[in-house]
Amino acid sequence: GLVLEQRWSTLLPFVPVLRGGQEPSLVVRALAMLRADERLAEMEPLLAFFATFVLTPDEVVKLMRWDMVMLRESPWYLEIEQEALQRGMQKGLEQGLQQGQAALVVQALSRRFGGVPEELAARVRSAPLSAMSALLDAVLSAQTLEEAAIGVDKALAQAGNGAS
Repeated sequence: GLVLEQRWSTLLPFVPVLRGGQEPSLVVRALAMLRADERLAEMEPLLAFFATFVLTPDEVVKLMRWDMVMLRESPWYLEIEQEALQRGMQKGLEQGLQQGQAALVVQALSRRFGGVPEELAARVRSAPLSAMSALLDAVLSAQTLEEAAIGVDKALAQAGNGAS
């Protein structure tokens, strides 16, 4: 609507997320205005990006003759992609550490008390990384498997309350 009528060129990429912008004809008009001005051509990927909020990816491709290559080549996409990769790597590292430490706690239980009931091992394996030190302390200080299970449950309750 108003952005197109007033020819506010700097707002053209945002047309899809403005009131009424989900209408494909408005997106097409905004695209035509961007393409008509050589200085605004670099904003087309941004328009396409916002269009995906209100239109299906197939509709965006059809309306704009646009594909992911344009988006993937833009600097802001590369920055977002790098940040996502770093978050994924961090999450994977934390998950790996949690699994490794849980395996050590279960192994300590097994070595100290013989077998480990699967229910207890499952509680240890599902514990957050922040609780692992307290779990290991509970296992190493217990005299019996029952004491160890009680200590594990206490450590898990404390971790659940943010007290770890």
